[in-house]
Amino acid sequence: MAETLIALSEKEEAYGKAWNVAGPGVMTTRQFAEQVFGTVHQKPRLRVAGKFMLPVLGLFNPFLREVVEMHYLWTTPVRLDDTRLRQLLPNLHKTPYTEGIRATIDAMRTRAVPAAA
Repeated sequence: MAETLIALSEKEEAYGKAWNVAGPGVMTTRQFAEQVFGTVHQKPRLRVAGKFMLPVLGLFNPFLREVVEMHYLWTTPVRLDDTRLRQLLPNLHKTPYTEGIRATIDAMRTRAVPAAA
């Protein structure tokens, strides 16, 4: 993403416009979670909290209080169209999800503090 933003900043015609940066493909939140868990050889334990349950859970968890406002992003598919971006930056590289997930987990593992014995 940083490389894309730098490349955009170097293009005069990019200024003053809004840009969408789509991922390398279409993926649901569940598929993403399954890939993350699969990378660490774990089975995901996912639970669904509906629109009416989130405000109740938000009483106990500030993060979930904020999720109420963003609920539509999890229930309505959002597909970004970055055609204009790819036209301006024809050599735009998009890291595949599996590669990005693996690299992120590897980086997290190298920075992890060992558990106390």
